[in-house]
Amino acid sequence: MKKLTLTRQELYNKVWEKPTSQLAKELTISDVALAKICKKMNIPKPGLGYWAKVQNGRKPVKPALPKGNFIPQHTFYIKEREGMPESKEISIESVKNKVQASSEKTYNNALIKSLSDCPAPLQNACKRFIKHRGDAVNYLIYIPQYPIEISQSNPEKAFCIAATLLRGFADRKIPIIQKSERRKCKILGEELSFGVRETFTRKKYPANYDKETFGRQYYFTGSGRFEIFITNKDYFSEKIFRFVETDKKKIDSSIIERFYLELYVSAEKIKAK
Repeated sequence: MKKLTLTRQELYNKVWEKPTSQLAKELTISDVALAKICKKMNIPKPGLGYWAKVQNGRKPVKPALPKGNFIPQHTFYIKEREGMPESKEISIESVKNKVQASSEKTYNNALIKSLSDCPAPLQNACKRFIKHRGDAVNYLIYIPQYPIEISQSNPEKAFCIAATLLRGFADRKIPIIQKSERRKCKILGEELSFGVRETFTRKKYPANYDKETFGRQYYFTGSGRFEIFITNKDYFSEKIFRFVETDKKKIDSSIIERFYLELYVSAEKIKAK
């Protein structure tokens, strides 16, 4: 076992040189362990989408290393890999082949586009939401039973996406469990949370706004674009998979299929730790 001591500055440099997953593999620790070390040493890490921007030739902002009396260094104990078989890489393609080999069934990944095609419980929930959504000022409202987070202006699309995901869980015989007010799925023995969320912009109430704001300074305007995501703890945890709609790319059958493959990949990675 090799001993490697990195100063706070050296670890900061390495974290911004390559993706966390690659660096963690070199240090023979998990992504989660590396994230905890960075948090303890107050080392900022690249955010979601940073490396994709770099690959596309962009130069995203890199925050400076914060000053202060933080842990100055950390020692890593790197396991020797000589003579040891390399761990099998868990990828979308390998999981896809495995899933296809275990089932001859072709799943319907087409996005439900009309509320009338959704199951009755979701239709009724959407109608109740529309009936009680209040005035035109938009708030993001969390509906835990499904789980959906939406504004008052775009509920039908959110419920259609949720209905598509729930249909896929039923087709694949992936059990859904209700914990408190959170829905989770159980796959390969692991519990994962998932959700549908509308992206939004935050706006400040004007100084002369004459309606009750209940102490809030800001309100949220829904964009009409949605994201679907997976987390390994609960709805509000850090996302391990996330697809966000853009003007050019919307949630469609290919994204729905990817969502389920990512569920299997996530469960396999958690089991491998």
